[in-house]
Amino acid sequence: MPRAVPSKHRRSATSGARATAIDWRRVAHAALTSRALDDLEEATNRSRALVPREHLVLYQFSARGHDVAQSILGTLLDHPHDGIGAYYRSRPLLLTLGLELDDALGSPLGRAGGFSDGRDIGVVCNMPG
Repeated sequence: MPRAVPSKHRRSATSGARATAIDWRRVAHAALTSRALDDLEEATNRSRALVPREHLVLYQFSARGHDVAQSILGTLLDHPHDGIGAYYRSRPLLLTLGLELDDALGSPLGRAGGFSDGRDIGVVCNMPG
């Protein structure tokens, strides 16, 4: 599993607390990629009559509204002991942590080799580390 890119830390002169610089390009890339995948899955499902059954995403749950926060969280997971539990709407978080675009798109379609390994389990993200 690719390691999260370390953030830049600086200590406040007054409190000693750690302030973290957020990689906004990385956040935007993950959030917008996740939204584009949602759009693609939703458009495919709206065209059920025109789309072969093997290209349908039967259980599509968007991460909209949570995508930016998840992407920010992903940039802050930079310590070797940091961990996170993903759930079915965690695609933006996992994209930030290095989930490959092929897996993010292919697995909801039940493609062998993705994290669903060909099972029809809907949009479920899994990235064992």
